Amino acid sequence: MLVQIITVDRSKRPARDLTALVRQLAEAGHEVVVHRAAAVAAYAGRSGHDETVIQAIWDNDRACFARARRAGAPYTLVLEDDCELDDVAGLEIARRFLDAHAGDVDLFFLGASPNCWWRPTGDRDVVRFSHVYWWHAVIFTRRFIERLGDAERTWRGPNDLHFSRRIGRGEVRAYGLRRPVAFQIDRRWPGITALYGFPWGDGRQVLAGLAVAAGGWLWLR
Repeated sequence: MLVQIITVDRSKRPARDLTALVRQLAEAGHEVVVHRAAAVAAYAGRSGHDETVIQAIWDNDRACFARARRAGAPYTLVLEDDCELDDVAGLEIARRFLDAHAGDVDLFFLGASPNCWWRPTGDRDVVRFSHVYWWHAVIFTRRFIERLGDAERTWRGPNDLHFSRRIGRGEVRAYGLRRPVAFQIDRRWPGITALYGFPWGDGRQVLAGLAVAAGGWLWLR
């Protein structure tokens, strides 16, 4: 798989860690490209809501899309340099699913936000999201790149939140690993993995269950 890592010249991640990540992926047989970008003036290790930083992130993503298009790749994994991979075998699960569903997937998450909403698929290792964000480890498919990868940024606010709304409306088809293998180094909360353990999946169903339980408790009082 074509793996592209985006790093900036003021990265909060030690260079040796990034080198180890590249080696880990290369040894697993993946083609790895590192994009080194100059940090914009407002960069402080987090994109926050600074529009110049968010625009630079989208520009870097589009550079990765262009590289994938030139290579004729059916999909490409884009990693932010604060990403840690617990298990590169997760890429093989993703590859298997994407090859089996070519043309039907836009995004595939190796790790995602803790409050994502999802439901099971026919593949026990893969879920479909109806609400998800955090783009530290996302596979972008040719379908996404050809439809949306050339788009000029006309929205405001973080790019991942913009596309999360489009996922919720059904405009973007997003899937991901049932058990995440990619985490941000400073957002590694144990509960993220636990939240994926619910057999019924979608967070809305969890909330509905809690609401019913609360209503029953109030009625029985």
